[in-house]
Amino acid sequence: PVEEVFEAPKTVTAPKPRPTRPKPETAATPDRKKDQKTAEKPKKQSDKKKDSDKIAALLNKEDPSAGGAKRSTDKAALGTRKGNNATKLSQSEVDALRGQIQACWNVVGMVGLDDADKLRARVEFRLDRQGNIDGRPTVEASGGTSRTNRTFAGSAKRAVVGCAPYQLPADKFEDWADVVVNFSLKDML
Repeated sequence: PVEEVFEAPKTVTAPKPRPTRPKPETAATPDRKKDQKTAEKPKKQSDKKKDSDKIAALLNKEDPSAGGAKRSTDKAALGTRKGNNATKLSQSEVDALRGQIQACWNVVGMVGLDDADKLRARVEFRLDRQGNIDGRPTVEASGGTSRTNRTFAGSAKRAVVGCAPYQLPADKFEDWADVVVNFSLKDML
């Protein structure tokens, strides 16, 4: 067998020192003159108003001399039938309703339809206090041919009717009595 012997070099070169990073430079502040502050005259009230109008116009991207909103001639509303103590459905309650309807929606037959990703359906219906559908749901479909829209509308209506009765909080009946559900295959494909 052959053995190799390595000998240490007689002179060792020292490693090179690390390069130093240049120190960041800061922007120099121009010398301010104290006389300049006293030389400025205070702005008049009308000048301040003009400046604020210009700023508002820039923010609104409108002409500052535009006339603004027109005064309404309608009578003020006197409130709703629901009253002010009605509380809105929480996000989790809305998600539960959406999940219940989505579980009843059969999209298998919809995937092969022409322009399936453009189809939209809007279903409006009224619920009674037990969560059952009161009357007939109205359905509007768009985004496809008349045949495709009819098929899609029928699928959405079957999902809404098939899921009844809906489990919603009884104390919030005023908020969920009238329901509008929008259907779209865009996110389902």
